Amino acid sequence: MKPVIIHFIDTLGRGGAEKLLVNTVNLLGNDFENIVVYLNAPHDLKNSITNAKVICLEEPFSWKSFFKITSKLQHIIKENKVSIIHSHSYWTNLISRLLNCPNVIKVQSYHNAIYDTMWDNKKVKLLAYIDRLLYKKKHIVICVSNYVKSIVEDKLKIKNTIVLKNFIVSNKQTEKQTEITDTLRIVSIGNIKKEKNYDLVIEAFQKELHKDNLIFHIYGSGNLLETYQNRVKELKIKNLVFMGSTSNVERVMQNYNLYCMTSTSEACPLSPLEALQAGLPLLLSDVQPLKEIAEDNALYFRSGDVNSFIAKIRNIHKELVPLNNNKIENILKRYSQEQYIKNIKEIYKKSLVK
Repeated sequence: MKPVIIHFIDTLGRGGAEKLLVNTVNLLGNDFENIVVYLNAPHDLKNSITNAKVICLEEPFSWKSFFKITSKLQHIIKENKVSIIHSHSYWTNLISRLLNCPNVIKVQSYHNAIYDTMWDNKKVKLLAYIDRLLYKKKHIVICVSNYVKSIVEDKLKIKNTIVLKNFIVSNKQTEKQTEITDTLRIVSIGNIKKEKNYDLVIEAFQKELHKDNLIFHIYGSGNLLETYQNRVKELKIKNLVFMGSTSNVERVMQNYNLYCMTSTSEACPLSPLEALQAGLPLLLSDVQPLKEIAEDNALYFRSGDVNSFIAKIRNIHKELVPLNNNKIENILKRYSQEQYIKNIKEIYKKSLVK
């Protein structure tokens, strides 16, 4: 009988952690029986899952809904004789730790850096305290980058963490680089949330860039999508559009000539890698995880600095260095699906024989 694994996350929106989970499940092969369990909408990636049963609990997390969630999850675990639960978010990590299932192995992934970038926030410190309090040495903790590992070890005092870097699904690297013509066509893809700092983009367009010969399209879903769409409409900005979700990132990227991320906090995002694979040059905020991924293969602006962002866009033709195919190939190899799947299978199998 194959071991049964629950892959547990908040939503199936089009974010980095969600895409990683879906791609992992689809590539795990026949070694395990997989069940994807998520709390609530959005459901963007649900139909992309081909190698697992998919269950939506239809319960957005709150302490009031906690017992409903755990009750439903306990039932799924018992009914399917689950061996491992692998959670991928703050709340699902906490929920899995509090489950009364002593024989189930608990694997927990850390996908974000808020304990570093938002440490001055009292709420974040409280979240970290709860996180640390509920952790047990028998839990298996995976960090998506060396940067995240350093945060988890420093703020949560969790040792013996495993670094398993995100991966992108292997497609052939585009050898032809996208050229930036007179009309700059910028794209950004990911969940619409505060850390992506789209407020800076709106401010830049309100202040200056609405006058320029360029377009900036932002794809993704999330609670802030409608808020941002309404703000852009109220400001009458024509060349900045929040497009909503897309199901085909590769096809979308073909319509643009620059990929941009304005994030103030990241861990190990997939979209810059997908952009490099598609031959798109990068304009990124200078936060450590983005520099760790792209190295000197991107143009950087000072994170949170709207004037720096505007200046880089207006000088893009002068400052942007052409992509080096050999360097890009080496970067993509470090984030390959083959290496990731080999390592995650090894983690699962080792945990089962302890």
